[in-house]
Amino acid sequence: MPEIGQIEKGVGIPGPQAITSAPIPQVAQPVIRPPGTGGGIRLGEGKMAFALITKANKGKFKVQKIAIDSESRLVQQTMERMKEKESLERVEKLQLQEKQAKIAAAQQLSEESDSDEEMGSDAEGQDQELN
Repeated sequence: MPEIGQIEKGVGIPGPQAITSAPIPQVAQPVIRPPGTGGGIRLGEGKMAFALITKANKGKFKVQKIAIDSESRLVQQTMERMKEKESLERVEKLQLQEKQAKIAAAQQLSEESDSDEEMGSDAEGQDQELN
């Protein structure tokens, strides 16, 4: 298995494995992100690849510039946005778990109070029978 972002070259073994090991370069696939969360392909070690696409016509793209960068402001801003998004997702997940725990506790309390009321009415009925 190649390192992140490096091109994997096939061996070209004849037979059924030839399809999977053909000498077609395989590179890291881009992660599709919603608009405003940054773009590029993570290459590992804080490096990202960027492509400036200037024209799309009939399904064909014209790529004007491809860059691999680790020091630019764009990479730093993108990494910061990704970290912020991940931390927001963690906070939202924790809030959801807390809300679910509160709901479960409230349900348990209501079940306990319902069972206490049933026991209380049974005890009152027994008291009346004794009198």
